[in-house]
Amino acid sequence: RGAIMLGMDTQTSAILSALRARLQEEYEAGLAGVYFLGRGIYDDVPADDTLHVLVVLRQVQQVWDEVERTADLLGELCLEYDVVVNQTFISEAEWDRRGAPLFQGLRAELVAA
Repeated sequence: RGAIMLGMDTQTSAILSALRARLQEEYEAGLAGVYFLGRGIYDDVPADDTLHVLVVLRQVQQVWDEVERTADLLGELCLEYDVVVNQTFISEAEWDRRGAPLFQGLRAELVAA
């Protein structure tokens, strides 16, 4: 995307652009979307230390497999930008179920990366 995302600082925008590019390279057509959930969602983690990202894949068989698949690229990104990135993986089918309680509240807060 290259542009700074609305309401986001330059570093966060750069991190998300880099993450999206790396995920796109890894998953190719299997990547349906990358969404920024925000920073500092958890009370015990300072706002600047954690970036929360929702990764939507065409298919997810086992979430743990996706965590393992992306561990190296995510680790490199975290070291490069000195930030913690928390990824949550869901399938496109789950994402499309607009009635799912988890997403009813989140959809308004998500920013496409």
